[in-house]
Amino acid sequence: MSNSVKLFLFHVLNICIAIAMFSVEELGREIASLSAHLAAATHRLLECIRQFDEAVGWYEQGAVSCAHWLAWRVGAPAGVVFAQK
Repeated sequence: MSNSVKLFLFHVLNICIAIAMFSVEELGREIASLSAHLAAATHRLLECIRQFDEAVGWYEQGAVSCAHWLAWRVGAPAGVVFAQK
């Protein structure tokens, strides 16, 4: 797991702890908001990966495929990376 993902999850955890005092309605809004942020971040990540793959950036760094580069660079198992394509 990359450091940015760990930092994001740490931030989310802290927010969840802090919102323990919120109402159920406020929690629902927070869940919807976080879900939208995750969806937007996932879209951006996949777009960056697509561009990186098209530019064959992984080859320039000595990897045999974009999936293998992702497995090395962000710690995602290659099987998970293949499943996302």
